[in-house]
Amino acid sequence: MHSLVTEQYARTVQADRLAAAARRRPPADGSDLERLVKMAAAGDQPAWDALVDRFGPSLLRVARAQGLRRHEAEDAVQETWMRLMRHIGAVRQPRALGGWLRTTVRNESLRLRVRLERERPSEQDLRDALPDTTTRETPDESDAARCRVAVARALVSRPSVMFADEPTGNLDSTTSGEILGLLRTSVDELGQTTVMVTHDAHAAAIADRVLFLADGDIVRDLGPSTAHEILDTLESVSGR
Repeated sequence: MHSLVTEQYARTVQADRLAAAARRRPPADGSDLERLVKMAAAGDQPAWDALVDRFGPSLLRVARAQGLRRHEAEDAVQETWMRLMRHIGAVRQPRALGGWLRTTVRNESLRLRVRLERERPSEQDLRDALPDTTTRETPDESDAARCRVAVARALVSRPSVMFADEPTGNLDSTTSGEILGLLRTSVDELGQTTVMVTHDAHAAAIADRVLFLADGDIVRDLGPSTAHEILDTLESVSGR
């Protein structure tokens, strides 16, 4: 078993750590916020870090509530901090900073969502990215066309994680390459996370991470690997 893993996992871990740290931190009083804002305006990095630790997790929750995926929400939060950096010298009421940040990240999230909807590929766009074989009549080619359509429909809904069970199992090498190329492109260009189950080393070779299972346990974990390296590892774990 192996997966196409984007930076989304690392972002998830970091956000969870920030949230845990915020829960352990006592709430700030007004004087504390005034001090932090004044120090941050003077360019004090620890003060900025304290503000990010204090408000970051709640801003991420606000952004996620607008329907954004985690990495998209983090982009909206980042833009919110950038706005604060540009205007922190004009902050006159530091005690109201939390409300300003939440309003700003909500607006940024809505703007980002509108832009993403405009850029979001349609099912027809995804289907057009693959060679047209609908005029062919053989059963095998008909199955291949149905597979391409199924992948396009799965991607157009922008799921958090897409699961693919032997996606190239009954396809010829040409169609298999097209499907694998589409899966890889969805990761690189759309930020899609995909978990694929396969016994095909060539299919596994497109992954960023390759997991080997034996008796229900993960027995080997590889990063990006060639088909040859995957076959060697498979032979090794099979002989355990």
